[in-house]
Amino acid sequence: MITTDGTNLREVLAIPEVDATRTISNDVHETIMTLGIEAAFTLLYTEIDKIIRFDGNYINSRHITLLTESLILV
Repeated sequence: MITTDGTNLREVLAIPEVDATRTISNDVHETIMTLGIEAAFTLLYTEIDKIIRFDGNYINSRHITLLTESLILV
């Protein structure tokens, strides 16, 4: 596991020892530039879901999807 301040996702994914299927970044702009819009949508959805459910709150997943889609379109 590597934890860093700052990101350089493209170069990290180029390292042969790095498992690209389990590598994540919380930088939405870099995710869009490196992996595309679908990956950025998944990243935003996951982060919003974690924040809302952290203290036991419930929100319908469709509402998170709607919020995430509106953020991606901006």
